[in-house]
Amino acid sequence: MNPLGIHYAVFVRDYDEDQLALISRAKKLGFDLFEIGVPRLLELDDREIAAYREEAERQDIILAASLGLSPSQDIGFPDRSVREAGVKVLTDTAIAMAKVGIKECAGIVYGGWNAKISDYPEKAVYWKNSVASMKEVMKTFADQGVYLSVE
Repeated sequence: MNPLGIHYAVFVRDYDEDQLALISRAKKLGFDLFEIGVPRLLELDDREIAAYREEAERQDIILAASLGLSPSQDIGFPDRSVREAGVKVLTDTAIAMAKVGIKECAGIVYGGWNAKISDYPEKAVYWKNSVASMKEVMKTFADQGVYLSVE
């Protein structure tokens, strides 16, 4: 059976809202999977991460993660410091996912969400940088036993 899931944003007005209480709400509505936002996940300390894991186990619900890298985290961007910021977010994501028991993260992870490429020749640079950054990041995902999917 394929689990039926719902994204946390269905329930919130502000993407930064705590999502812990939403796990039981999603389960009560009949969902098998709850997709939490990575930005919130990365703000949690180990005690809070344990609370998410325990609540998911208590509710018998699968947790997944969702992420859209911002233009300031674009792993394809020509500026190395911008790429490094994105690589850090992605590697931190893999580590946090493993701690909370999340097996898969999906989203706009190959570049910046709503980022603009000014002209066509620039696309090749973004592609090359994104592929190199993804190869670097995937080592951490593999080491943590978690998956990253592109949207």
